[in-house]
Amino acid sequence: MAKKAKNKQVSRNKGVTARAMTLLLFAISGLVYVNTLGHGFALDDSIVITGNEYTKQGFEGIGDHLAKDSFTGFFGNERDLVAGGRYRPMSLIFFSAEYALFGENPAVGHFLNIIFYGLLTVLLYFWLFRLLKVEEHRLWTVPFIAALLFAVHPLHTEVVANIKGRDDIFALLGSLGAAWFALRYKDEQKPTLLLWSGLLFFFGIMSKENTITFLAVIPLSLFYFRKSTLKDYAITFAPAIVATVVFMALRISVVGVFSGGQADNLINNPFMEATVGERYGTTFYTLWRYLQLLFVPAGLTADYYPYHIPLMDFSDWRVWLGIVSNGALFVWGLIKLPKKNVVSFGILFYFATLSIVSNVFFTIGAFMNERFVFMSSVGWALAVAVGLEHFLDEKDGLKVSDRLKYAVIAIAGIFAIVSISRNRDWKDNETLYAADVQTSVNSCKVNLVYGVQTVKRAVKLPAGQKRDAMLNEGISHVERALEIYPNYIEALSEMGTIRFNQGRIDEAVDYYIRCMDVRNNQDNRRIMMSNINFVFNKVNDPNGHLDAVNRFLEYDTVNAESLMTKGRILENEFGRHEEAARAFREAARREPENPNPWYSLGVIAYNNRNPALLSESIDELVAREGESERVKTLRKGLN
Repeated sequence: MAKKAKNKQVSRNKGVTARAMTLLLFAISGLVYVNTLGHGFALDDSIVITGNEYTKQGFEGIGDHLAKDSFTGFFGNERDLVAGGRYRPMSLIFFSAEYALFGENPAVGHFLNIIFYGLLTVLLYFWLFRLLKVEEHRLWTVPFIAALLFAVHPLHTEVVANIKGRDDIFALLGSLGAAWFALRYKDEQKPTLLLWSGLLFFFGIMSKENTITFLAVIPLSLFYFRKSTLKDYAITFAPAIVATVVFMALRISVVGVFSGGQADNLINNPFMEATVGERYGTTFYTLWRYLQLLFVPAGLTADYYPYHIPLMDFSDWRVWLGIVSNGALFVWGLIKLPKKNVVSFGILFYFATLSIVSNVFFTIGAFMNERFVFMSSVGWALAVAVGLEHFLDEKDGLKVSDRLKYAVIAIAGIFAIVSISRNRDWKDNETLYAADVQTSVNSCKVNLVYGVQTVKRAVKLPAGQKRDAMLNEGISHVERALEIYPNYIEALSEMGTIRFNQGRIDEAVDYYIRCMDVRNNQDNRRIMMSNINFVFNKVNDPNGHLDAVNRFLEYDTVNAESLMTKGRILENEFGRHEEAARAFREAARREPENPNPWYSLGVIAYNNRNPALLSESIDELVAREGESERVKTLRKGLN
């Protein structure tokens, strides 16, 4: 393998201008994604745009994006459902500005994603052009081939076709921009270039934490492609270090060093049920899957939730595929490092940028995702471009080999077709989940979401075979989600709603009670109590309602509301005044500051002419809410 990409200049295809190369690569990257312009919002767009309280405030929400965890605008106080906390305000700032200027308009978001992706492709080309010291802008050189493969790669559809993927685009834009200006400083020695390097690195790391891996890439690029002293490394490295320190200070002030522990559910903690061997075995398998998808991007999906990727230990041969393939590449890259081999640089770039999302060093709340390899695919594209040139180009350097041109055109063409086809799946959530449920058949998440979507479509149809078939299909997918993950609380709750709508009340209550077995916390208790009350407000079954509340009270020993519900049923439906009064007194004991139990006790006393209880209730109610209208009403019973 050649040490460096060849700079062929004799009788080669005529050079083109930098502007022409820019327009060509920008146009290619744009054409691949132009069919997303008519798409709506999908997947995590709800987290950052349509369901984000701060984004929907427009310019006024920018301060909150900067001052709070990036998921607070959507999750509120439950942002710690995602391990580690998130501080990625840059793309959110842009989304707020877009919302202020254009409203909730997905076409604008998709258009800007295409524009920024085109700029990223062009920047990649110019970075490689300078990195490899190519003297003229030409087609079929390593920088062009690498940028072309990057532009059309189907793995990038999750980033570009999903508006939320702007954070990945910005992170790589900032990272490559910082590396490009650092390299330019080494070549030109202009101090302003260092400033730009630091600013772009800060832009990238404020978009997504992956940028921090360029703390390895920037000095590595100097080692491979420039003769550098320790002073050179220190000076070019300094802006990125300063930007990182500023970012970390901001991040720690907002989300802490590490915000929250591991989530208590498989969706956000897929290794929850794994042994140590399974954790690392599965991780090594996912590293194999990344390589596989880079070379053969088939079976693309937005859903790698449990257990589309199954748990594996070291007895599974697929784990060893990951260990051997990745281990061999990494070791080869290290062996070739002293010789400054370009392919070696691409390999080490790949592993350096993948490290932070690999689950090798720490878990990240997901087995894998296609967007996780977005930044790393730059290293893959460079290594493949060098390999194609080395094996397919003419060795005499007099002309570009037809084999090289046809191979690149064929690969890029196939990739572009796959990307354009995959883009169609990202039209909206219904389209995406309908496509991905065919691929991620063992994912609890996609089965649940597709099942619920199908049920909702079915109930809108008139009665008949089509409605019944669609309804049964949807229910089967929700049940499949529960087969995969029996404690999937969202699936249990949805099955409760489905059974209620089918008139199967006892089963609906059973599902809501099972939710309490899974997550017996304050928020879930209130939600499930509300669900049970909703069910029995729609059907006339006070005995069933009372039985359900009594079952619920086995889980709820803290809140007053469940006891208040029991008291109201006993009083209003059965006239069992003493039992109702005991329930209200216990509710008052549980929540001493809550005035409602005392008002309910006062009503019982008022209706049953019990002046002692009425006087006590009024006194307690006054202590909590003063001389309110409710107090005035109860006082009439003392006259």
